[in-house]
Amino acid sequence: MHHIIIGDGPAGEKAAEIIRREQPNDAITLITEEPYPFYLRPGLMNYLAGEFNDHPFCVKEIARYRERNIDLRLNTRVTRINPESQEVSVVSSHDARAEQQLHYDRLLIAAGASYFIPPQLIPVQQYLQMVYTLDDANRLLAASKTAKSAIVMGGSLLGVELVRALYQLGLQVIYLTRKETFWPRTLFHTQAEQVAALLRQHGIELIFGEDIRELLIQSDKVIGIITTKRRELPCDLVGIATDLVPNVGFLKNSGLKIFRGVVVDPHMRTNIPNVYAAGDIAQVYYTKTRMHQVHYSWINATEEGEIAGWNMAGISRTIREEYANDEFEMYGMNIFSRWTHAKQ
Repeated sequence: MHHIIIGDGPAGEKAAEIIRREQPNDAITLITEEPYPFYLRPGLMNYLAGEFNDHPFCVKEIARYRERNIDLRLNTRVTRINPESQEVSVVSSHDARAEQQLHYDRLLIAAGASYFIPPQLIPVQQYLQMVYTLDDANRLLAASKTAKSAIVMGGSLLGVELVRALYQLGLQVIYLTRKETFWPRTLFHTQAEQVAALLRQHGIELIFGEDIRELLIQSDKVIGIITTKRRELPCDLVGIATDLVPNVGFLKNSGLKIFRGVVVDPHMRTNIPNVYAAGDIAQVYYTKTRMHQVHYSWINATEEGEIAGWNMAGISRTIREEYANDEFEMYGMNIFSRWTHAKQ
């Protein structure tokens, strides 16, 4: 039995762990576009802020994959899947012309998500800074060395954290959000007001209800933005932490049922036999709410990957909806948030 897992994030890693433990003789191939083995993505903002170096991220060395008899394919992109022949087509970043076909018996799609880029900014997206991978963080660190001011767009937890990280790097920061508050789905309203007050105390300007309409570029460098209310704001760097969008583009014409993400049942099974999805790319059906939902969180991805791993190993497991609480510190203030996540 050959299991192919697309994505070496929390969902893919957890599924591989379960499959290897329950089916020690099965073959496992783990494919990732990144040049690094699994690392802890939630710590990227702390890394960016200079709170620790990159060593805590690479928690699994390549040797550990060999020890678990897992074929790890770094720098490898899946271009399409063919459920009829049970094959995935892959190319290496070192030679994009040499496409290879890999046969699977069971497939897990855990390819994650990407930040939503507004249509008006797609032509200039190369000037936008975002932090979803370790390479993203390193690019932003390099850009920050010659920047004095930054504008951050996006009202999520990651937006707040990106603002904090850029402030820690010594930049003057303006925080721009399309909505009249930020972090609306997980942060209690009174705490949102407290966080806003705290940011202002640190000299961070907050602008609610406005988006970026246009980037101002001169000599191949960002010099400012124009907002949707036609205000011109100078800056040297533009960071975005907008809503996430599942990476489903490569699944076109695959026959998979896709709404926002890849539609799966409580076993993490898609509409195609022997094909599963988990993590930020999966739109899971919860029997409690009778809805298909995408939940973007490290906890969710890990638990969905675990459910997928059990089922791929031939052991039936399902998920149910619960609420998780999180408490962390920002600028010396304890922040309490709540989100939905899955449990067995």
